[in-house]
Amino acid sequence: MLYDAVTTNKTVQFLVNAIEEKGCVLPDSFMVCRPCPDEQISGGFAVQTQQSSTQYRPMIVLCENKNLGRKTFENTVVHELIHAYDKCRAKLDFSNCLHHACTEVRASALSGECAYLQELLRGHSGLRGGHQTCVKRRAKKSLSSNSNCQGDVPSKAVDTVFAQCYRDTAPFDRPV
Repeated sequence: MLYDAVTTNKTVQFLVNAIEEKGCVLPDSFMVCRPCPDEQISGGFAVQTQQSSTQYRPMIVLCENKNLGRKTFENTVVHELIHAYDKCRAKLDFSNCLHHACTEVRASALSGECAYLQELLRGHSGLRGGHQTCVKRRAKKSLSSNSNCQGDVPSKAVDTVFAQCYRDTAPFDRPV
């Protein structure tokens, strides 16, 4: 499924190109499939710092032990690629809860995971403000997995950055 997403999904290909155009080199092992112990996640973005270097090695881990449909899997790849793009362009510090909140808002808003049909399948049916409600809920949930962002911090961080980060659609926006 990963091979199909990388070779046929235009959004995945666009994001990989956008990351490379920003000057970030994606290693051969950039996207990997592995078993994930947490039942609540379908993938993640990790930045491994080499002990002897200040360079980072980004990695997208996709959970191979999840029974995801193609669309959900592809949305997960796009979500994680948005984190990689943000890390490349803004030098994010994931220990900073505001940085992490912003990239979670963007990834939830831009990946397709908060599309109306996806929300219906999760049992959420609000039409009015549904996309923003989904983005906030999913960003707060993702942020709560960060050990630096516990208690009421995820909610406050997402609320603080939401308006600005929700409007930021790079790299999908086009110059006029």
